[in-house]
Parts: sequence; structure tokens; C-alpha cells
Amino acid sequence: MVFANELTRMVSGHPELPYQGKRCYEYMLGADGLCGYCPMNQMGDEAEKTVEVDDGDHVFQLKARYATWNGRRVFIEYGRDVTDIERLAGASPPLPAPHRGRGRACALQWQHERDRDST
Repeated sequence: MVFANELTRMVSGHPELPYQGKRCYEYMLGADGLCGYCPMNQMGDEAEKTVEVDDGDHVFQLKARYATWNGRRVFIEYGRDVTDIERLAGASPPLPAPHRGRGRACALQWQHERDRDST
């Protein structure tokens, strides 16, 4: 990760810990590998990808794209809590138990392109 806004750091549950140089799944989820719902793995040739993640408590809409930041190619992921909207619509089944509690981890994050290639 090369940038995480204040909300992202708060959602991580450990805002005081440095995020720089960590992979998003390490910092945000304490996981050893990519999330099953990671939009980076679902991008294909698309310029932008939007997915919804339901962790059983909240539903997050994650929007992702590649960009250039400080001369480097990065992966940007924006997230917003759409729980109320989705619950009213009755959409999105919850994630399987291993992923519950992890969906809210994505508020805003930037990830190096090289992280994608090394996993």
C-alpha cells in the first residue's frame, strides 16, 4: 500500500500501525493472501471494476481502477458502505464465514502493481 486515508486506517482496526509497504490484505485483514472478492483479480481488460461485498454486518461497494500516482502505476480501490440501500433491496447474500468481518476493510487503498505480480 502506498496510501490509505484516515477512514481506511480506522476501519483496519489498527490505525496507529504503518501501512506503507504492506499489501492491502495484510494491513486491512491480517490475511496471508488475496481476498476472494478482490477486484484486482476480476479486472481483466476493464478500465474500472465495481463489486459488492457483504460481510454479514455491512455491504460495501468497491470500485477499483489502475492509475498513475507519483509516476508509478498503482491500483486504487474506493469503497463505500451501501448496507442500508442493499438491505432495503434484499440483495447480496453474505460472504462465507471465513470472509465475514473482512468486507468493511476496504475504504480507500492504493496498491503497487508489483504486489499483483508477486502473488
